[in-house]
Amino acid sequence: MNWWVITGFIGQAAFFMRFLIQWIASEKKGESYFPIYFWYLSLAGGIILLAYAIHIADPVFTAGQACGLVVYLRNLMLIYKGRRKLVPAQAVAILPEEKRIMQTDIKRIAVNCGSWLFKMRSYTPIPIILIMLFCFRWELENEILVWSCGPLLLVCGEGLRLWSLRYIGKFSRTRKKKARELVTAGPYAFIRNPLYLGNLLILVGFAVMSELVWLIPVIIILFFIQYQCIVLWEEDCLREFFPSAAEDYFRRVPRWLPNLRGFVNYPQHFLRPYYAWANVLRRERNTLQAIIVGCIAMMVKEFIS
Repeated sequence: MNWWVITGFIGQAAFFMRFLIQWIASEKKGESYFPIYFWYLSLAGGIILLAYAIHIADPVFTAGQACGLVVYLRNLMLIYKGRRKLVPAQAVAILPEEKRIMQTDIKRIAVNCGSWLFKMRSYTPIPIILIMLFCFRWELENEILVWSCGPLLLVCGEGLRLWSLRYIGKFSRTRKKKARELVTAGPYAFIRNPLYLGNLLILVGFAVMSELVWLIPVIIILFFIQYQCIVLWEEDCLREFFPSAAEDYFRRVPRWLPNLRGFVNYPQHFLRPYYAWANVLRRERNTLQAIIVGCIAMMVKEFIS
């Protein structure tokens, strides 16, 4: 049994667990009920099975899983949209005491980790990058898919970063606990962390170019563990300097999943970018150089293999 078969079984296990959890939750409530974990397991299983479907080159399986991911993401967006409508006091009031204490402890640990991970965020992807460069097993042998989707993801990720930097500028690279400006325009009108989402797209793009599609679920899981901690720490910084404005912004704009309504209402959020292109490109030069070097390295790997 090869690793891809094991990967497929893991995806199916996640799909089975979502129904098991949904069944148990429904029995406890005495009615049909879909807990949020149902959608998280659906998303995780869908991503894993999508990678498996692409590997076996099954267009029917691939299309089904890709469409399913849209449904899972949209349901999560609707759930968090409903939660943001609650003021903080209401959100806390609906939680049992023990669960509230546990969540507070977990958040405190995550915030402490986030401060350290923010300083190390330039180095944490190195193990994944080494795997991309030196792993030649379980590769996806589909050059058209690899060399079309991979560069496209790189362009989208870096484009999102450049757009974000035109509004956040110098505050994107500070490693001190300070946030003197609450940016809510441009891409920040739709999602709180567009720079980090751009990082994810770039990393996934390189995973595709390395032909290690099975690495994508691993990247996504590790990414959100790391950046969820970083974001919690950054949000504490924003609350310190902008108590009321930050809470209002957090209620209106989602942390990770873009607010589709924000695109419809974009004109009212449109402001002239705060930073000129020359300033942005100067600040982004290290990332642009890294992307160019990464592309050359992936071409060399393709030539060698």
